[in-house]
Amino acid sequence: MKKIIPLLLASLFILAGCGADPEAGEGKKIATADHLGYYLEYPESWMFDTSEPVLTLTAAKGIVVTTDITDPNEGELIGSYLRPNLTVTSFALGTGTYPTVKSFWDDMYVRYQAMFTEIDDKADIPEKAVTAGKYEALEYIFTAKLAGVEYKYLQTVFFAHSDVYILTYTCTAAAFDDYLVDVREMIGSFGLK
Repeated sequence: MKKIIPLLLASLFILAGCGADPEAGEGKKIATADHLGYYLEYPESWMFDTSEPVLTLTAAKGIVVTTDITDPNEGELIGSYLRPNLTVTSFALGTGTYPTVKSFWDDMYVRYQAMFTEIDDKADIPEKAVTAGKYEALEYIFTAKLAGVEYKYLQTVFFAHSDVYILTYTCTAAAFDDYLVDVREMIGSFGLK
């Protein structure tokens, strides 16, 4: 009996720490919300917003872009202010809906073709095996035009349990590399609760 009590106490201490959000490293914060089953670590210089089921992290510094849309009142091209961002989208997949991450992304590409005015040819988009936290994923980097503005995207896609997770970094093509180190660190910190 004397040996069992210390073991039970040790088990309680170990279990008490399970399910808790991780602590952020120096100069970092944790992005999560009660309704989300995941978290990311992000730099303090970025901003965090969540609206179910999307988590969005945006860079503090934005970029002014000019679209190819003319303002009907002014007759001038409409400008826009873009904050480079990383969004996390997740949703349940039906059993057997997509046998692989690649088949899921191939289907998404068809949808992107309908959404963007121009997009890289699928054969030119590299597919790279990466990790998002401890999850094996595929990464795709491509450019596409929307309203005359060329954007560059990095998508990290993976399945966990019966859900798909899509981590999408969006920026202008010209400034894409400026935020890439932060974005890769955020993706590397991904975890499920």
